[in-house]
Amino acid sequence: MRKTTNQEQEVLEFLNILRDSGATNMFGAVPYIKDEFDLDSKESKRLLMLWMENFNDKGKYDEVKE
Repeated sequence: MRKTTNQEQEVLEFLNILRDSGATNMFGAVPYIKDEFDLDSKESKRLLMLWMENFNDKGKYDEVKE
């Protein structure tokens, strides 16, 4: 386990909100991350995978496993 960065926490929490909204299947979330956080595709994919590996309903992402 390691501590998350502020940006990682923001994106992971955003992804919980996106999931709850039902706006997209989470496999299609990369464009949402790119647009919301002005990130490139590679970083957006990394963060989506990080979220998928550490998903929790509470949306608390102080620490993550990689």
